[in-house]
Amino acid sequence: MANKLQLKQVLGKTAFYGNGDPTGIFYNENRSRMALASRYDLYSWEGREIGATRRLLRYRVSLYDTTNWNRLGVLDSWYPVNDISFHPLEPVIAVSTGSYDGGYIYDGKLMIWDYVLNQSHSVFEESRKVVSARFNERGDELTFILSPRDDEEERNYKCNFHYCTGKFMTGLSLKDLKPVGTSEMKRMVPTIRERKQIKERLTEELIQLSADYEYRSNAWCVKWVNQDELIVSGEAPYLEKWTEGSREKVYHLYARGVQLFLSTNHDRIYLNSEEMELHPEFQMEFPVSYFASFKLSSLDPIHKHKLVLPFALNQNKEGLFFLKSCADQDRPSKDMLFNHEIQIVEEWPAEHISQVVQTDEQKDFYYWFKEQNQKFIVKRNPDTQVEQTYSLVEPKSLIQEDYKISPDQVQVRGEEYIVSARIFHPQDFDWSTTKGIIYSMTLTGETNWIYHLDGHVIALCYTNQTDTMVFSTSTGQIGILSAKTGELIDIQDVWIDHGRSMILSLDTYENRIVAGTVDGLVLIYNYEVK
Repeated sequence: MANKLQLKQVLGKTAFYGNGDPTGIFYNENRSRMALASRYDLYSWEGREIGATRRLLRYRVSLYDTTNWNRLGVLDSWYPVNDISFHPLEPVIAVSTGSYDGGYIYDGKLMIWDYVLNQSHSVFEESRKVVSARFNERGDELTFILSPRDDEEERNYKCNFHYCTGKFMTGLSLKDLKPVGTSEMKRMVPTIRERKQIKERLTEELIQLSADYEYRSNAWCVKWVNQDELIVSGEAPYLEKWTEGSREKVYHLYARGVQLFLSTNHDRIYLNSEEMELHPEFQMEFPVSYFASFKLSSLDPIHKHKLVLPFALNQNKEGLFFLKSCADQDRPSKDMLFNHEIQIVEEWPAEHISQVVQTDEQKDFYYWFKEQNQKFIVKRNPDTQVEQTYSLVEPKSLIQEDYKISPDQVQVRGEEYIVSARIFHPQDFDWSTTKGIIYSMTLTGETNWIYHLDGHVIALCYTNQTDTMVFSTSTGQIGILSAKTGELIDIQDVWIDHGRSMILSLDTYENRIVAGTVDGLVLIYNYEVK
């Protein structure tokens, strides 16, 4: 059967595209090869529960030919990349990875990567944080430094352990190796401020290497204007307008965009954006939010309303905006109703800290909240302010015993709700068994259908023209379901050249899909539904 989904365009492919935030740059001896280490940070936003615990992309190494900056290969890692060493004679790289888990253990791997064959393996069997590794000049020995196994070993020795081996191409048992030296123990975990400084320094270095480089990351929101125009915003931060595959306008923002809306007459863009400000004294960040409007034609700003607390927006078919507080329950907050000029029409104390439900062509507003381990959907009439509350029933009868369900995104389809949820075991601390479901539920709590996923849903979008659900998963896939029956129409891995990617945002227009990725790229798909 032919694929129903077809990737037609990839927008935003500047130099060194397809990576996360840069964390390290490494060269071989003659500088003919460059390895770029990066990390994918899915910064949380209270208005949208992504819960990407079992996600495909965390850390990445991309290898480049320095004569033309073509990417030669990609190695993805579960752990942070601490160091990279090139073999002096062979197309082989030693990649040191690992981190402290924050509780007790130092986890990681020492990976040997043959980038010509694109084959990799871990040097030793057990999980250990590897601080660094170096090949000798002949390439027949590899010296590597390991952190202690856990907090207890750190307290006893206060040092790292140096090992030397000539058997780096095969699996090793650490119990058969003796340390050749020690060094003072350092956890080497950069602070938030240091991480930002590292990213800024490496970004400048990449710009020096190629003027075509542009920092792109986490395309949080994408929106079709018509079949030729679309708007993109995300982590970078900027607001982009693309026309027929070319970037026509760009406006550099004060904060990252997390939600995009069009005015009812398509002359304005509305943006919910959030800036994480670093406290001047403490190593912690706090959000400052903005609700702003821009001219669609020029991206010139029109209005801006600043709010200290995080919020989520819902727009109805009459052009009103429902601002729902999603701040911590300990902080007093308000819900608000705005008009198209971003003027407050009404405000009232927020009774529930919650998330909005994205809807199209609806007069009423929707949101859902959690209370005493139960979740509810609320339908709010903007004229009478009357709210109707429905229980968000979880199909527990179809789930394994002892497993829990955590709904995270909801879409409205007439008198039904399409819900995505994570399924996990409370004792699964590494999230390896976390899976996902998408299911349809009536207002009376009856389940119409359920579809099981290997990963869990990252983005969910209902299209009423074709009555379908478009979704993306934490395992790097994009798929389409029939919203009526739950039947799978198509599902595909998301590949961009040498590397996998993961979709963070979705929007549809007729038979076209626009998808924003964690790399900051924009994918255009065509799809066929009979």
